[in-house]
Amino acid sequence: MSSADVLNGFFGDWPKEFSFEEDLTGLHWQYREFTLCRAFTWIARYENDTYLGCDYLFPETRALTWSR
Repeated sequence: MSSADVLNGFFGDWPKEFSFEEDLTGLHWQYREFTLCRAFTWIARYENDTYLGCDYLFPETRALTWSR
């Protein structure tokens, strides 16, 4: 939540707090996205194992159309 102001720019109105139910819904959504390989997440750490943040990758999911 320390990045709420940054996330607000990417995802619209990012809440300042989540209820337990909202947090649980988000975790279920992320689990589904990860198990379907629609999203990937890595933890970023310093060499001394201090947590830096997370990296998220959301690959394009629609089919590419090739024109000749």
